Order: sequence, then C-alpha cells, then structure tokens
Amino acid sequence: MAPTILNGSHTLEGDSVRVSWHPIQCSSYESHNRVTYYYEVPGTILWTATYETNVDFDNVFDPCTFYTFNIYASFAEVNGTNSSINFTTKPLAPSIESVIWNASSIYVNWSMVQDCTISQYRVVLSYENETVVAKKHTEQTFVQFDEISINLSYTVKIAASTGNGFGNYSGILSVPQRPVHRSKPVPGSTPAPGSTPTPGSTPAPGSTPATGIVGGDIIAIVVGSALVIILVISTIRIIRSRNRSKDGNAGPTMLLDLQSSSDSKDDYSMSNSTTHDTFTETNSSSYK
Repeated sequence: MAPTILNGSHTLEGDSVRVSWHPIQCSSYESHNRVTYYYEVPGTILWTATYETNVDFDNVFDPCTFYTFNIYASFAEVNGTNSSINFTTKPLAPSIESVIWNASSIYVNWSMVQDCTISQYRVVLSYENETVVAKKHTEQTFVQFDEISINLSYTVKIAASTGNGFGNYSGILSVPQRPVHRSKPVPGSTPAPGSTPTPGSTPAPGSTPATGIVGGDIIAIVVGSALVIILVISTIRIIRSRNRSKDGNAGPTMLLDLQSSSDSKDDYSMSNSTTHDTFTETNSSSYK
C-alpha cells in the first residue's frame, strides 16, 4: 500500500520545504515491526528511511527549481508502491530598482535576480515599517500606489511566487520623503513674513537678476520723461510759430491797403486843391 501524501502537504517557507503523508495502518502491528517510510528526491536526496509521517528539508533545494518527491512504505520487509508529488521551490527575493514619488502616488519598480517563471508578485507598502497601508498583487515588475499621504514615512517590500506560495521578501526599502515644492518669489517682491525664498536659483548666463526699479531703470525713466517733455514743448512752439506767421501777414497787408487808400484820398484832396486854386486864379484873372 502506498502512503497517501496529504493534499497541499508540501509547504514552502522561505528556503524550507515540508512534505507530509497519511500513516499506514497495519493489522498485525508489533513494536518490532514498525512501518518504515522511504523517500527520495531524484538528483538531490537519496533514499532515506524514517518512522515519521513528515519530513523537512532546510536549505537543501535551489530556489525556483522543479523537484519530484517519491515515497513508499515498508512493513515486515514488504515494500509498498510509490507515491509522488511535484513541486517548485520558491524564488529568491526580488531586487527593488527604484521608488519614486509622483504627486500623491508612489511608483515602485523591481527586477528578479534569477531566471525564474513568476506567477505573481506581492508588494507591501507600510508606514513606520509596521502598519500596512496597502498590499498589491501583480504579474508586472512595477506597481503604483495612489492617494498616499505625503506626511508619513513609508517602507516597501516585495515577494515573488512560482505558484507554491511566496518566497522571502526583499530587503525593506525606505521610501524617500516626498519633495516639497515651494513657489519662487516674484523678482523685486518681498517674501511674506515667515516664508523662505527658494535657494539655489541661478540667473541665465548673460542675464541680470531683476531686483526692483534701481540704477539703470531710474535713468531710463528720467530720459524717457525728458524726451516726452521736449516733444511737447517743440509741438507747442511749432503751433505758436504758425499762428504768428498767419497774424503777421494779415497785418502788413491791411496796413498797405489803408495807406493806399489814404494816399488816394490825399491825391484827390491835392488835386481838388490844385484845381480849386487854378480855378480861383483863372477867375481872378478874368475878373480883372
């Protein structure tokens, strides 16, 4: 009779493997005729005898490797038939490549240190290395935790499974504190009380940092104001000059007209006076 290996009896904890089976009951049980079990793992464990109904293998098998466990029972030098079970040992712990903050999310990326077919990964995010915040299972080598508070200190650990349970976790990695982005002060402005300007800002090559209205800015304002004043004064002078030119031309023309009229009147008066004198003289001569 073959020993019946318990369903799911092969448990893998880290680098250890335990296999269990049901005991064989014999009617003619005698103390000196105990049931002996013989087991082997081809290529690794030679046939070994035991009276127990389980066997532990500690640090015997390679990680992520397929094995076959064979067992049979012997009683009173009579051997039974074999029972077998196949299993694949757990993989080594993954290696975390990076942990990055993205707004209120944490992005984790990792890789395997050996060539192994992984059925899934388990990623555990905790704060203060104790309280589990989130746990995710994935077949990818990356995962993202969303809506994470930025005011806590976090740790990440990852384990991989080949289908027979998860192997050892990776080393616990502390998540870097999320960087706090402060807004840069406006050039020339005064920071609010209690605020701290962002250090390390460097002006572009060839540029002059803006520090308010000083130096060259005052000169530029003064020169610009002077040019505006000069332009206004020049405009006023040109307008006045044009008005004077119009008034001056009208004056002499009118004066000439008046003078011409006066001269005409004088000529007429003189003519009349001469005529009058001639007429008087003629009449006087005639009278005589």
